[in-house]
Amino acid sequence: MIIDTKDFALAVVSSSNPNLTIQEKFELYEEARSYAVEQNEIIKKQQSKDQPSVQEKIDHFKQLGL
Repeated sequence: MIIDTKDFALAVVSSSNPNLTIQEKFELYEEARSYAVEQNEIIKKQQSKDQPSVQEKIDHFKQLGL
């Protein structure tokens, strides 16, 4: 599942220790957003592997007589 990186990072910061400084919260936000971007890329790559190629789709339709 692709997640909204901004919303994820905001949720991480809002659920963090309230005693963190603004600098620490900003760093946490950046780290969480970066992590979400990386995870989204992994998911996108996996989803593209699971999808048949255009040529495979064409071949399948040809087999069906279409």
